[in-house]
Amino acid sequence: MIKISGTKWTIEEVEKLKELSKKYSKYKYIVPHFDRSKSSITNKMHNLGLTLLDNVDINFFNRKDEISYYILGYWFADGCIMYKSGGYYFSIVSNDIEHLKRIKKEMEIKTKIYENSNDAYEVRVGNKKLINNMIDNFKADYKKTKIATIPYDIIPEKHFYDFLRGYFDGDGSINLQKYTVKSGQEKQTLGSLRFTGAKNIIKSLYEKFPEATLTTDSRKNDCLYLNLFGDEMRNLLTKMYKDSKIYLKRKYKVYFNQIKNK
Repeated sequence: MIKISGTKWTIEEVEKLKELSKKYSKYKYIVPHFDRSKSSITNKMHNLGLTLLDNVDINFFNRKDEISYYILGYWFADGCIMYKSGGYYFSIVSNDIEHLKRIKKEMEIKTKIYENSNDAYEVRVGNKKLINNMIDNFKADYKKTKIATIPYDIIPEKHFYDFLRGYFDGDGSINLQKYTVKSGQEKQTLGSLRFTGAKNIIKSLYEKFPEATLTTDSRKNDCLYLNLFGDEMRNLLTKMYKDSKIYLKRKYKVYFNQIKNK
């Protein structure tokens, strides 16, 4: 069968697509009904706001629990709403493939994890209902880097540190400081806690933590660092990790090893 690309969709085709999207949960059952490529069909569905039943939990961010706010924070750091091949996609990129697998499982994302040219991995799913939910309820936008701020008015106080832990796991770091004890043995202690991000995001985070210091990334004029030290740093780490069920293991290990050795 010859596949059509680049031609305008007819009213009859659109109505048929709407009907089939309610009936089937997999593209393999929909594609044979059209003389069009699969990519043409999926892009048209995205543009119409049509979704299959099983590619993601479209109500995930409406759960409003620890895990959903954590992943929202992680998305604010390492995610975007991307436009690709005529459709919009929810995307998170990370070097930590096991963590992406956890996110994929929690959100019930059925698409595969992609590996890109920068030796990083990406969870990507095209679902207009999920994306509209994020835009309408959480001030997300495909121009996130330039306009996004921390949505304090949306995140309940009891889940703020879940959101922040997610952001920290995406764009944060714990810096260790070396010191030498009397015996001559070299040890490490917590030196500073750093959040990195676009100016608007970090400045809005600074509103919450005015005791922190701000520094500019000399390599990126639109990027800032927010740094905390001493008791402020330790108190924040304690709040972020208290009773937590989801976190990036390698960063938690740094924190845990330092607290354990005190």
